[in-house]
Amino acid sequence: AASQSALATGYLGDLAAASPTGGGSGRAGVRVDVERYFADTLSPSRIVAAQRGALSALTVSLDFRTDAIVAWRQQGALYAHDLPASERAQPTQRLAAVGPTPRVAALISDDNRAIVAWADQRGAATSVYLDASAAGVRFGAPRLLEHFVDPAGLPYPATSPRLVRLSSESVMIAWTGAQHGHWVVRTAAIDLNGLGRIATVSDPAADSLLSDLQSGPDGEALALWAEPQPMPGGGLNTRRQTLWAARGIDAFPDRTIFGAPEQVAPPGANDDATLAFDPSSDRALALWRGEGGLVQYAVRESSRR
Repeated sequence: AASQSALATGYLGDLAAASPTGGGSGRAGVRVDVERYFADTLSPSRIVAAQRGALSALTVSLDFRTDAIVAWRQQGALYAHDLPASERAQPTQRLAAVGPTPRVAALISDDNRAIVAWADQRGAATSVYLDASAAGVRFGAPRLLEHFVDPAGLPYPATSPRLVRLSSESVMIAWTGAQHGHWVVRTAAIDLNGLGRIATVSDPAADSLLSDLQSGPDGEALALWAEPQPMPGGGLNTRRQTLWAARGIDAFPDRTIFGAPEQVAPPGANDDATLAFDPSSDRALALWRGEGGLVQYAVRESSRR
């Protein structure tokens, strides 16, 4: 079974762990533990009171000061709670009604704002939303990014959406969307004015499912996606996938620009793909499970000249 806990790292090396506490009782809540990069023990735990009932889709994010944002689903709704490092008490905010299995991403920034994005699959259709807070981490009405019938009858991927803060302090979002009956990978920049222009970075004539989005040390991001292979007679074979990646930047003021996709792995039993950057060299590493569950990898050389 998937873990109900969540981890996040800050860009100095701080760590946050969030986990449900209290079970399904009236004392249900979220426990948040933070370890500063210079410490060798956890800070005292902080408990966020929640509604009665089990929690799911838990996610957490940290900023430079170790302010944290946690988001979770409970009793058919999505909630978010701001945890300032100063320990000022903040209210829990209800963002929206959601189905039983939302895919949730969250990010908190040093300007005292936060972003929550989620995909809400209900039956054979999915809606993707974004809620960017005002200053003081005060959320308003979410924005619908797109709504579609899931192509080829596939369930919406658990690895979408993704939110990252670039080294330039810009924020980028990526998610799996749909276009003309195909799965596609979208990206957009987010700034104080909200969401910028939406770009499609995968081949719109193929079917692409977002696997990961990571920021590099030089203001760039790398998107990684899987391309399930078509089957005779229709349908998509998620047990035989090609892996692709593309490097992109936030092009001021309101758009992302990604280069041509690069094939990371040819068609095969490729699954659970993820990314990491070496901050000192700008080299990127892609990892995935291949044939027989063996871990495979590929290295992208630095973009520095």
